[in-house]
Amino acid sequence: MNERASKAAIILLALGGSLGSRLLKEFEPGEIRKFANSAASLNEIDPTFLGNLVDEFSLEMNKPVLLRGGDQQTRSFLAEALPADQITKILGAEDVPFAPVWQNFAAGSENTLVPYLLDEHPQTITFILTKLDMDLSAKIVSLLPRELRDPVTRRLLKMQSVEAEPNKLVQLCLQADLLTQADTGLEKEGRARMATLLNKMDKEQIEMILEGLNAARPAEAAALRKLLFSFEDILKLDQKYRLILFDKVQTEQVMLALRGAEAEIKETILSSLGARARRMIESELNDAATEVTKEVIAARRAIAETALRLASSGEISIEAPAPGDPARDAA
Repeated sequence: MNERASKAAIILLALGGSLGSRLLKEFEPGEIRKFANSAASLNEIDPTFLGNLVDEFSLEMNKPVLLRGGDQQTRSFLAEALPADQITKILGAEDVPFAPVWQNFAAGSENTLVPYLLDEHPQTITFILTKLDMDLSAKIVSLLPRELRDPVTRRLLKMQSVEAEPNKLVQLCLQADLLTQADTGLEKEGRARMATLLNKMDKEQIEMILEGLNAARPAEAAALRKLLFSFEDILKLDQKYRLILFDKVQTEQVMLALRGAEAEIKETILSSLGARARRMIESELNDAATEVTKEVIAARRAIAETALRLASSGEISIEAPAPGDPARDAA
């Protein structure tokens, strides 16, 4: 017979029918069966033994206990009575210990972090910068566009401490978005994201960012330049790729993009069009204004984005042909 079950049965019987039965109502069916079996097997209880048992029970109840809540304490308590799978159903999967992510971003991580941060609020960027290595943070600030760098710099001067939960949430996002991938793929994807964002910026902004990157990591700046493409880079395309490109662009868009364009790029693009489209555009350009408006800039950017899309799908190559290449000579 189980000694603990027998002692519990003796205590419950000693409490009497009223209090003992009230306690029994809180028991599970299996526990009630244990009590019943233990109680039925008991003989007459010696008063001295009962007194010693009550003293033992009192000593146990009088021991100082530090009560602590929380997930781990609750699980430990339930583990005394329930199987692990049932505890998981009630409380969900156990939390994995959280390790700060900041040390995972070493020197050279700016190529991954900058394009990611460009989509974030200045306050979030500022918080992240205060947690990173100072040299890495300085590089990131130098690569930010001016319209984002200024508000971030102002916030750095008065950044206050952040509560634990928002702090953890930011780190979990960084972990999921940037650190769960293989390191080799991470650098490549960061470069691609950076190129996508730079291709949407003005030429002056692009050069400013590339100059900052080149000072710290010239090889990375050179690799990034190969992924960039602007309207002016149409001059570098092979003629066969220019023909494919302008077959995908509407005549009205070409007409708008060529307003105010340099003679060289204007002739290069016109030579990539069919005879009818060329005559129509030339006729319109003779009477059109030469001012480079927002609409003209938007049309040029749209053509550049079309070239990038075609390069991504493998239909064209945006890399300049090497000297002596037959395609270059044909152009």
